[in-house]
Amino acid sequence: MFAVAVPQLLLPQGADQFEHVASGVTVAEGRSTMPENDRGQTVVTVVEELLGDSTAVGAARYLAAEMAAAPDSAAVVGRLSEMHG
Repeated sequence: MFAVAVPQLLLPQGADQFEHVASGVTVAEGRSTMPENDRGQTVVTVVEELLGDSTAVGAARYLAAEMAAAPDSAAVVGRLSEMHG
């Protein structure tokens, strides 16, 4: 979803999701809310705040541009084949 340049609301549920959410929030392209806060109006409020946050929108756009500029998997495999072929 980050490839579409939209800030993300991350809703961790368990396991390692909390760690992944923390890294997403750290780079400012998203926000999170804990499962116990995952209620209708809380989510609506956080999404409205997130979409109005120019820092989060800018970070999401930057991340999307970085992803678009990265080579696809076929190009990486081709390059690795050339290096080790």
